[in-house]
Amino acid sequence: EVLDWPVDRPEPSAWEAERARRRFGAWPASPLCPQLGAAYSVIWEEDASTLQVATNRQQHDAKSATLLAHVLAGAGVPLEGTFINIGAGDCRGTAYSWDPLYQLLFESRWGKDFAGVSIDADAEALLACAGLVASSPEAPRQLLPLRAEVDPGSVRELLLRRAAPMFPWLREAASAPAARALLDFLVVDIDSWDCAVAREVLQLTRAKIVYLEVAYQVPPPFRFAREHSPVASAWRSKYSDSRYIAAVGCSLSYATWMMGDLGYYLLFMHEADAVFVAKEFASVFEDAFGMRLPQDELACYQQSLLWVHDAIPPEYIRDWFFSQSPEDMLRSVLGNLSAVSAIEGLSNVPFTLTV
Repeated sequence: EVLDWPVDRPEPSAWEAERARRRFGAWPASPLCPQLGAAYSVIWEEDASTLQVATNRQQHDAKSATLLAHVLAGAGVPLEGTFINIGAGDCRGTAYSWDPLYQLLFESRWGKDFAGVSIDADAEALLACAGLVASSPEAPRQLLPLRAEVDPGSVRELLLRRAAPMFPWLREAASAPAARALLDFLVVDIDSWDCAVAREVLQLTRAKIVYLEVAYQVPPPFRFAREHSPVASAWRSKYSDSRYIAAVGCSLSYATWMMGDLGYYLLFMHEADAVFVAKEFASVFEDAFGMRLPQDELACYQQSLLWVHDAIPPEYIRDWFFSQSPEDMLRSVLGNLSAVSAIEGLSNVPFTLTV
């Protein structure tokens, strides 16, 4: 769904002024920023709630981690050959959602230079990942599959206990966070408390590039994030990643502001992810892509082809996004997210929602 102006179109100059007040990025969104149906294009059938899905690996690869590695290396930025992939599944993904690091690690000349950790709660998926490593001639020189349920309270200890033998600098970072980015790529895609987990990892170690899954169905400027709590474990134990859950993750606005506080800028939207670059490398991508950072995330969102959940109709998303008074619209967003949470078994799991 591409968000066009609603039937009751707000006065453009007033809405633009409101958008300028709410956005994090001050510069125009580059042509690269929007999500334009990379690995899948989602089209709502008129007067129906079903989806038509088109796959396209070529478009997926146009925003791949391989490209970003080339840009960094071409600018003289040394790559450490390191990654942490939280929610890695089978390390490949599907035509509906390719793993962000699949091409880099298994189909490019860079793969053999990398070592890292792939974490998932699904043992069968991790066995498939191990099989992929064994069968691929371009596989990473070292990939440690870890079966674990990850939450904000456990991820730091997990990495220090299991990943530190591979990355000794993690132990040093635990007492004094590293000044430079020793981690090349961080991916967080766990369909739950993604932003909270990403924050914990990035407070432990700095990454050059971060792929963070976002909930497109909660538009800017609303800052939504599902939090973790003791009761969340029971819900998570019943979760199946074959079901698309609407009321989890975090919104683009929440992710952009959180990452901004940590020193990262939105580079582009890619499939179900928002991709961020550490601000010390911003000039590299500004030169490579002819953009200025930080860029307007609201414009980036508006220009995107979005994959959203049919539990929250696109008409609602359009009304929320184009509202000239987000504070007045907050009750509607809260009510819908609360209702969807109840349907999805998340009533007792807290979430944050602000503008």
